[in-house]
Amino acid sequence: MAPPDHRVHILYESRSNNIFHLLRESWLEWLAVIVLLVASGLLEFVSPFERVAFGVDWQIAYPMSTQTVPTWMLAVLAVGVPVLGIVLVSLLFKRSVFDFHQSFLGLCVALSFTLLFTQIVKVSTGGLRPDFLDRCKPVYAANDVLLRVVSCTGNASDIKEGRKSFFSGHASISWAGLGFLSLYLSRHLNFYKKPLAPKYAITIIPIIVALLISISRVDNFWHHWQDVVVGGIVGAIVAVLSYRSHCAHLEDFAADDGSGGGVGVPGQPGLPRHRPVSREPTGAQFTDFLVSGTSRRSSHFESSDSLRPQSIENMQREDTRDSNHQVDMPLEGRVQQGQQPRVR
Repeated sequence: MAPPDHRVHILYESRSNNIFHLLRESWLEWLAVIVLLVASGLLEFVSPFERVAFGVDWQIAYPMSTQTVPTWMLAVLAVGVPVLGIVLVSLLFKRSVFDFHQSFLGLCVALSFTLLFTQIVKVSTGGLRPDFLDRCKPVYAANDVLLRVVSCTGNASDIKEGRKSFFSGHASISWAGLGFLSLYLSRHLNFYKKPLAPKYAITIIPIIVALLISISRVDNFWHHWQDVVVGGIVGAIVAVLSYRSHCAHLEDFAADDGSGGGVGVPGQPGLPRHRPVSREPTGAQFTDFLVSGTSRRSSHFESSDSLRPQSIENMQREDTRDSNHQVDMPLEGRVQQGQQPRVR
């Protein structure tokens, strides 16, 4: 049963238009994001585990090279681009502050948790980068002929950075941020209307960028291939979990922008509908299928008129009237219509 209209509009106004109400409801999550970021920053001052290095290990004997994607560029691609995409879609196209808040919060949670987890693993494992010996500038002991245990004489900051190979922070952060953006865009694009190729391209472009960033880390000898694979998997998993916990339910609050792309309250742009989308066929859809042989797909890209509970209530009332009519019908009339008489 739908709630009264005035209550619905008050609830939706507070959720989709009042940013202070949203911040007041989610202040604990924002506090958690800040704590995660501060903890990640503090771990930069912690010395990583000093794993023993051997001069005969060819896997750490690659030359030191410049980065194709430095840290500032990673911040632009993995953080700035997703934020820009969320702002454009939620505020300019959907005109929903609620959508923007939930999506931006989900992105921040994904990035902050991924960053902290990456820092903890890097410091704990002390994995050696492929160019560690070039950073180390090793000196070998005179009596060490077989093992060739390394004693470093290079720059201290380069050596410290050379012990943070596992797993790749560039891969984890890029897959967390751009993976979240890909999921967000796929929800707002109407894949039930042609043309489909541009929509698939828009959705897959962030994934391709994250993949290229990850590959560049191997090409520049900053990471082993397994570092990149594990980092990408971690970032993708965190992105999916954060998206599902913060944004998956936004399908129930998609705004109706008047173009048929949303399913909000009719005539109220930016306001969500009052009931979740049912993935099961409704009575109205089943009736359409019987009459015309087609069924309306119950997705959030349709008009909300076909998903209103009033249609189900009307059918229930019609069924009740039919059953009452059958009960009141004389025995002779039921026999003529081929119905079995009821024994009372």
